Amino acid sequence: MKKQLFFLILISPFLLKAQEYKSSIGFRGGESFGFTYRIFNNVENAAEALLSFRDGGMQLTAMKEIFNPALLKYSDHIFLYQGYGGHLGYSRWHYKDIHDGDYFTRYPVNMFPLLGIDGLIGIEYRIYKYPLTMDIGFKPFAELGGRRFFKLSLWDFGFTVRYTFDK
Repeated sequence: MKKQLFFLILISPFLLKAQEYKSSIGFRGGESFGFTYRIFNNVENAAEALLSFRDGGMQLTAMKEIFNPALLKYSDHIFLYQGYGGHLGYSRWHYKDIHDGDYFTRYPVNMFPLLGIDGLIGIEYRIYKYPLTMDIGFKPFAELGGRRFFKLSLWDFGFTVRYTFDK
């Protein structure tokens, strides 16, 4: 019995395999909050689209991501990821308020397109019992356009909850 248990413990790292998911959809909170969709090409590589809202406008971000297991000796639920990509969108500022009797309407006066580059690094926790993942990500970006012609944000942290779809 002891030999069988020892053998099972010895080969268990080779038998254990992290459960994988093919795609996910979710919500990201943070400076760039919005909806996210991720699809995996293989176990390590994914592409993500983020429809985010900030500065009174909307941005569409496309990212390429690389995943690596973290703490595999202790848990197959935790993954580190990194990535890069770009975004397009617009921002609005300087609203004009119009009063029409009892009604109040706010119109944006200035809208400007945005074009930017994004980086990404984070940690993801996969809950295999339920089709959910949670992650904390750091997504710095630089963009041209908007109220200021150039914007650099180094502190765009976000918390994301996703529903996963199996293969």
